[in-house]
Amino acid sequence: MIFAIMDLIIRTYGRLKGVVMKKRLSWFQLGILAIIAAGLLSGCKANVVTKINGDGSGKFSQEIGFTKEELSSLSSLGSGVDFCSTLGSNNSVSGQSVNQEKRGDETWCVFETPFASLDELKTLYSSSDTSVNDLSINNGQLHYNVTINLSGANATTGLLQTKWILIMPGRVTNHNADEVKGSTLTWNLSLGHETNLFADSSTKGGLSSIWTIALVVGLICLCMLVILIVAVVLFFVIRNNKKKQTLEAAPVITQ
Repeated sequence: MIFAIMDLIIRTYGRLKGVVMKKRLSWFQLGILAIIAAGLLSGCKANVVTKINGDGSGKFSQEIGFTKEELSSLSSLGSGVDFCSTLGSNNSVSGQSVNQEKRGDETWCVFETPFASLDELKTLYSSSDTSVNDLSINNGQLHYNVTINLSGANATTGLLQTKWILIMPGRVTNHNADEVKGSTLTWNLSLGHETNLFADSSTKGGLSSIWTIALVVGLICLCMLVILIVAVVLFFVIRNNKKKQTLEAAPVITQ
């Protein structure tokens, strides 16, 4: 996936230099050309985002962020809303959509591809140096385990600030992510290294077992408190009624 993003950048650089690239370059060639392009796009940011639903469907996105200075360097590709479309024109995938977003002062190109099942996601991953060790749903649990091999790109360190983002369908129970926020996991990838990413989650959103138990206990205590209050109120009402009846029934003593 990262190499696919690099391919977009390298193709961009090729256009700037008038080089026609009719087919996708090998990863080794990409690494060599990336050294040349590093001086042009040394601060480029990239996100690889996978959102998986409880039924195994979802969306796979590749995002590239550019600063104003980088956009200025790429002005020959055009500007405005056509920039991202032009950037991805030679890298289209069936069903892929291209969006251009403003995030602060940066412009982000988002290449999004939906998938209907985990098998389709595996196919998307197989087009890059991403090995799927386990990507399955068993007994209501989603198991995610992949290995990202960037060891052949050690010469490009510093070219990209790359994040691998995984959005799980429910409560995350196990992971080795660098950052976690709810069901969103983020790994900071290092080019030039091989990284194993794993995570498990339920396939449905919901509270953790601890919080579920606490909620049930709380509801039981609340019900008991309401019953106690009602019982106390009834006790005093009945007692007062009995006192009133006793006083009314008592004989009147006259002298």
